[in-house]
Amino acid sequence: MGEPPPSSAPHHPAADPGPPRPTAFQQLGSAHALTALTGGGVDSAWLLDPVWRRVDGDGKYAFLGGRPRGEPLGGALYGPTLLQRDPDAGVAFLRAYLRTVNTYFAGDYKADRSFVAELAKLLDVDAKILTSVPSLRMDWEIRKGTTDRLQKAYRDAGVTKGAPLPENRLVDRTLYAEAVGHRLRR
Repeated sequence: MGEPPPSSAPHHPAADPGPPRPTAFQQLGSAHALTALTGGGVDSAWLLDPVWRRVDGDGKYAFLGGRPRGEPLGGALYGPTLLQRDPDAGVAFLRAYLRTVNTYFAGDYKADRSFVAELAKLLDVDAKILTSVPSLRMDWEIRKGTTDRLQKAYRDAGVTKGAPLPENRLVDRTLYAEAVGHRLRR
C-alpha cells in the first residue's frame, strides 16, 4: 500500500546465462529476501523499500523492474472468512487500518524524527535507511483501471499470459465503501 521498490538480481555482465532454467517462486519476508539474495540462496528478489537501498549502487546487482510508476501494488486482501462469513469483522479491520494510515502515515511522516526512531525500532532497521527514501504514499484505494494496467504491464513483460481478468473479478470495493461511509450503486 506504499510505493514498492524495484526488484534486484545479481549482475553478471560478461557471463553467458545459458539456456533458461525453470523458475520457482518463494515468499520470504523483506529482510529474509535480502539475505537470500546476497547469500546466493535465490537468483533474484523483489526487495521492499527501504531494504533495496542496501544493494542500490552495488555493481553485483541490477535493477530488473518493478510495478508501473504511480501504481500501488498492495491492498487489503481478504479470504472467505472476512468477505462472506464475517464481513463486519472485515469492515472493522479495514476501518482500523485506514485510521492507522491516515493518522500515522499521512504526508511526510518521515519528517517526524521521533516517529522514524520508533518505526526503525519496530522494523529492526537503521533510521538512516528509513530516511534514505521519501515517505511512502499510502494509497489504500485500488483505483479504477489499476488491475487492467498491472495485468498489461505483467503481460508485456512476459510474466503472465492469456486474457486479462476483468476488474470486477479481482477487486471488491464493497467493504471499503462501507468502511469509509460510501454507498455503492449496483
